[in-house]
Amino acid sequence: MNPKIEVERKQEVLKLYKAGIIYPIKHYTWVANLVPVRKKNGEIQLCVDLKGLNRVSLKDHYPLPPMEQILNTMVGAERFSLLDGFSGYNQVWVKNEDQFKMAFTTKWGTFYFQRMPFGLSNVGETFQRTMDYAFGELVNKTVLVYLDDITIFSHDRSSHV
Repeated sequence: MNPKIEVERKQEVLKLYKAGIIYPIKHYTWVANLVPVRKKNGEIQLCVDLKGLNRVSLKDHYPLPPMEQILNTMVGAERFSLLDGFSGYNQVWVKNEDQFKMAFTTKWGTFYFQRMPFGLSNVGETFQRTMDYAFGELVNKTVLVYLDDITIFSHDRSSHV
């Protein structure tokens, strides 16, 4: 571990724990490495090296909407609001029986994800399915969802709010 970022790394693990995204575990059969990645703004984001899990996971082929469809749906919209689903993927719960597969170790303990982490091969498809389900009949009528970006649109100013 690079000692220069050890404090940031510990703070990030603590932040994930306090948010209920990760949980400590004592006994595990599968463990991945923790990889700190510096974001554009200089902050550290913790990524778990899930290559081994991704290799053995079945691929989800849930369709992501093509950009052309998204743009065609918005034609004629007078107003739109863009929402960024900050930490959106972490809002999706992982089944209890699958959480042990996402264990990772640090010098402060071993943890697993209770909520969907970044880096899983099917994370985009799973989140898209979840958002399509959550917004139901509003999708493509007043709401467009592309992964963790949500666009609310209306064809007249008065109905936007």
